[in-house]
Amino acid sequence: MTRKKVSFFSRYSTPLRHGSDPRGYQALVKVRADRVRYAQGILAGVLSGRVHPAAGFPQLVHNALDLIQKGTSMVKKVLLFSFLMTMLCTSLGMASDFREAEWGMSKEQVKKLEKSDPLFLQNETLTFKGKVANSAVHIIYEFADNQLKKGTYKFTTNRVNPNVYLQDYAKVNEFLELKYGKPEYNKETWHNDVYKEKRGYHGLAIANGHLRLESSWESDKTIIVHLLSGNNSIIDHNITYYDKSVQDIPREKIEIEGMQGL
Repeated sequence: MTRKKVSFFSRYSTPLRHGSDPRGYQALVKVRADRVRYAQGILAGVLSGRVHPAAGFPQLVHNALDLIQKGTSMVKKVLLFSFLMTMLCTSLGMASDFREAEWGMSKEQVKKLEKSDPLFLQNETLTFKGKVANSAVHIIYEFADNQLKKGTYKFTTNRVNPNVYLQDYAKVNEFLELKYGKPEYNKETWHNDVYKEKRGYHGLAIANGHLRLESSWESDKTIIVHLLSGNNSIIDHNITYYDKSVQDIPREKIEIEGMQGL
């Protein structure tokens, strides 16, 4: 009998079932239960100007589609669809390179775009606290000769159950696909396959450096790399934006930097 091939995202975007740690399941159930309230908060933020439309759109789509699937009235479906199309047009019309910043901006220009003071301030780096996909992140701007060249979202929430990191990665990847379309590639790389056939241990495989997940998008100006990797029981989850106009970044360099948990 031929086994049906199951993609990584279909496996980890749904709760782990029999034999898995119930804490991961409970965490995902809580996320789904909060979607309506979360969508209302994002919408209020967009309307008040606190949330940039390009940043808020993926989360709103995710929640609105969930509401439609659960069976709303036809009137509500039409209103939701109209709202999503409006947000999409606004988002595309206000596109930028990293958050609201454009490549080549100075540190002073970037500071004015953020709504808070830097968490860390170094010669060529500005770091802020924020949220992406309802998760806490460090927002890292990197400069060369006082020109913005690179931006990173570094997820900072520590998970007791390492399998939850896989669910986080799948959720964020869905948002990235909604915003940027189909990725150039999705890679699931096994450096040691001792846990490969043991699904409940894939989070541990990440933490030990046995498994590495990576997705990438590319435009005329930017390379975006979404990476989940680990080593020595520490898991790194990052999204990094690279300016293509000043460096044609070799894929090997991106992979090395990702392993270092930028």
